[in-house]
Amino acid sequence: MATTKFSITPKVLVLCATGKAGFNVCKALVDEGFEVHGTTRSDRGSEALLKIGVTAHIANYTTSEGIEMAIASSGAKLVWGMNDLIGAAKGDVAKANKMARDMIDTCKRADLDHFCLMTVIGIDELDQVDERSKHIYSNAYARDYLQESAMKSYSVLQPAMFMENFNDKKNFNPLKKGSLKMLCSPDVPCKWVACYDIGKMAALHFSDPAAWHGKSTHCGSVVATVNQAGEALTAVTGTPTKCGMMMPRCIRRLMIPADIEAMISQFEGGFIPASDIDAFKALVPDAMDFEAWFRYIEVYSNGAKIAAAK
Repeated sequence: MATTKFSITPKVLVLCATGKAGFNVCKALVDEGFEVHGTTRSDRGSEALLKIGVTAHIANYTTSEGIEMAIASSGAKLVWGMNDLIGAAKGDVAKANKMARDMIDTCKRADLDHFCLMTVIGIDELDQVDERSKHIYSNAYARDYLQESAMKSYSVLQPAMFMENFNDKKNFNPLKKGSLKMLCSPDVPCKWVACYDIGKMAALHFSDPAAWHGKSTHCGSVVATVNQAGEALTAVTGTPTKCGMMMPRCIRRLMIPADIEAMISQFEGGFIPASDIDAFKALVPDAMDFEAWFRYIEVYSNGAKIAAAK
């Protein structure tokens, strides 16, 4: 149910709308009463967006031309975008930074009512971040470029780790009954947020651009270990949950990008990036904890129901 009230339904364009974050941001914006448009590069993506009430635009969100076309065809004056070093840029920092510049420059030329950029937590603490964690530095670059762009109206979201990483079949971590895994040790505390709740925060920014112009918002709803997330899954399902690492550390160092390995090693060493959870929950009071998130996603990766039968 929408909590935002509009006299005229505003249009918002979500770039990379079929990604892990973008798709859930779309869902939240639809629920908050926006007319949502999203970019995708495939007919399959278009079908997925249509099912959640989003108008799809076949466009390449990594190029100026693709973004220009999507803005023009959607008629949106509100745009949500992200810096994507790991996905679209495939770890190439120079490519990711150019994509960020092109996105920001294109949105500035479009004279939007508001542009909302999603980055990551940690970009305010680069003096504590391992230099190998390239995605954090690349997101800091995008944030800085946006601040220096003199765009008419913009804001920045800095989310914690995605709860959706626990159900990530694409990256070989499908959510299964009785099992919960992550790359880090299961007893390491991390900050988490549901991508849907990132969308709810974006809805607040888009609803009052003047109030949010130039501001950054940390998005995190809970501090928890994998073991604690497993306890939440057990509480929802009634099935004992075994928690562990996706792979041994020795294999992890060989299998995953050095960027991600460096970040995880820092977490395991006790580094927790700053994120004001209480402030976020004051703005999004129904932000999900892990029990709520497991109920929200409803099914395991194989389609079986998560919640125990009553």
